[in-house]
Amino acid sequence: MSIIKQMVFSFSAAVAGNWYHSISQPNHKVDIQKFLEENSSSLCPIIHWNAIWHHRIATEISAQLFDGLQVNYQTLERYRKNYLRMFSTLPLKSNKSFSYYVGACALDAATNIYNKNNLERLHSITDTLVSDGCFVEGTHYSIYCTDTIKRAYSLLEDFYGNNEVWTLIKEKVEALTKWQRRVSNGDGVVASIGDSWHEKVEPTDEKGVYNYLDMTIHRVGEWVVIQNHRKMPFALHEHPHLDEVLIAYKDKWIVQGSGMPSYKQVMANPLKWRRPRNHFITEGVFDVPWLWRVRKSEARSRNVVVHEGNIRVIDNGYKTIRWPIDDGVRYIAKGNKIEWLYNGCKFICSGEIDAIAEDIAWQSVRYREEQKLRVLRIQGKNLQTSVEYCL
Repeated sequence: MSIIKQMVFSFSAAVAGNWYHSISQPNHKVDIQKFLEENSSSLCPIIHWNAIWHHRIATEISAQLFDGLQVNYQTLERYRKNYLRMFSTLPLKSNKSFSYYVGACALDAATNIYNKNNLERLHSITDTLVSDGCFVEGTHYSIYCTDTIKRAYSLLEDFYGNNEVWTLIKEKVEALTKWQRRVSNGDGVVASIGDSWHEKVEPTDEKGVYNYLDMTIHRVGEWVVIQNHRKMPFALHEHPHLDEVLIAYKDKWIVQGSGMPSYKQVMANPLKWRRPRNHFITEGVFDVPWLWRVRKSEARSRNVVVHEGNIRVIDNGYKTIRWPIDDGVRYIAKGNKIEWLYNGCKFICSGEIDAIAEDIAWQSVRYREEQKLRVLRIQGKNLQTSVEYCL
């Protein structure tokens, strides 16, 4: 009966989230000893659809123990054993399995019990997710993971010391943090890659061109331009960026992705939020919700050239492309050239243009906040789009 209760009790992620935010507040008044004793089943459900807050609770309690919190050792050891019985979501490697093993390693450190498997699995998950530094699940979940391990960093560093596997994990996290800063604008707002919304990191003043398997980042003058070319294998939290180009100038994002709507928004209208036309990719025959994944290994013929004064996006061959346009702004078509304004920039598209049509895209700006974007669809051969900031 106790196992069944542990599997189904407190299936709400919101409850665990509220618990986490209560105990993680500075100078909180929660009695952790009593909290562990009274909520042992709820804190460690064996199966849970989204147990990230349970993972964060384990990490937070372990970090507080390192900071001087006193808890009965038997209670803590019993909590650790129950925690390790939870389903970690492996073999699927995602933000969930990452935070699970951060919590497991943190509890190992807090109880002074070295478990080689926990550390090695954390390394395997980190190695897959971070890859060459570019997080496969996008910016939001990368920040979730770095925030999670950052909370327990001092504890883990003290416990594992010069352990070779721990050193490899640290190197990956450092590469990930550098990538987050490279995909942020002058104000530190990260690009909308994968499921994401408005989030900030410490801004970087790096200049240069940085090549990753999934993207090329151009940081030239005041521009930050992300040229996506998604090639990584399946990732749980992923959107159809494909060959999408994201553009920022100084502290302002000009062209962004669709962001991450809430679960309720998606479930209420999945075709609205999972349509590839919410992104500014070149169009293909598989651009229907979810099926766009098969395009990832398709050869691309899209180039980006970034100068201090402007950028050019060059589409070779016959293409249908999309760009946003401000509401109330008219586009001007003259021969093989179209001009319009968007977000403080002048867009000029030229080439052998066959057709122009208007469309809409939906963007999640912040949690549960959305906006409808007016979009131009341009069809033609050898199209070139120039973007120049004019405000």
